[in-house]
Amino acid sequence: MAWRALCRSSWEKVKSWRQGGVGATNSCDKEPPGEDAMDTSSPAVFVNAELLKMHMGKRVRAVVQVARNEGGSIVGQSTDGQQLTVKGGDPQSFTLSHYVEVIGIADGNHSIRAEICTDFGERFGRE
Repeated sequence: MAWRALCRSSWEKVKSWRQGGVGATNSCDKEPPGEDAMDTSSPAVFVNAELLKMHMGKRVRAVVQVARNEGGSIVGQSTDGQQLTVKGGDPQSFTLSHYVEVIGIADGNHSIRAEICTDFGERFGRE
């Protein structure tokens, strides 16, 4: 019940800025997503190289600037300036000096076993 009230309130705000509600659909009568929706049971903690060791064996998220590709790994600089190694993914697809977001399992003091890697380019967070 609370879900519908919150959703209806949000829907009213959206409708107010839309021009006549063209193309809008109201999905508020639906219940929240079920088991087939995004898995939030294992969120990834955002870490740098220093914090990584506190999350061994857990799912983590980090941003590294690619310094080099070694075998099946990316070696890069973490947001705290320390070196991180990212194992797995497709290291050859990431350009040197690009910023890459990595989601995976912390498996060493300065190592992440990658599940998902996203290339943000060479100007991540800079205007």
